[in-house]
Amino acid sequence: ATSINGNTISIEISTVDMTADTVVTTDTGVTETLVSPSTERDNLVSQYATLMSQIDQLQADSGYKGLNLLDVADTLTVNFEGTNKIEIAGFNGNVGGLLMNAAAAGNWGDDTLIDGDIAKMDAAIDTLESKAGSLASSLSIVTTRQDFTASMINTLTTGADALTLADMNEEGA
Repeated sequence: ATSINGNTISIEISTVDMTADTVVTTDTGVTETLVSPSTERDNLVSQYATLMSQIDQLQADSGYKGLNLLDVADTLTVNFEGTNKIEIAGFNGNVGGLLMNAAAAGNWGDDTLIDGDIAKMDAAIDTLESKAGSLASSLSIVTTRQDFTASMINTLTTGADALTLADMNEEGA
């Protein structure tokens, strides 16, 4: 349906072919170009490729003191008193490890490919949230043990000071 209101022409379209370079509708001799999807998609493909590159760079730069828990090859081992320890395994946090490789190798000529890549990004976010929860749980264990150990050291130091700093004449009476 077409309606004209002053200088505005409104055209209602029920289907659109997004594979063409431009979307064109013709109604009673009036032709209006609505969008140029190839240019928009090319820009979005470029932005997506840049995002994937930045994720890989972020993963590579996430190390601290030679350890990167966003790398499957690295494991953090925290030793407690005696033989007790906790091992925190790294995971593959790059584009390949998060299964975010673009479906069409940088070509989104079909909406289903875009939807597929969006689903991959959603799955990667879920994976990162799960891994963050696991790392937070491990941090909580380490922090609790560290706090307990510090408290125990303070208690033992206070007790040892009370014994060694006591006045022997006063204590003997």
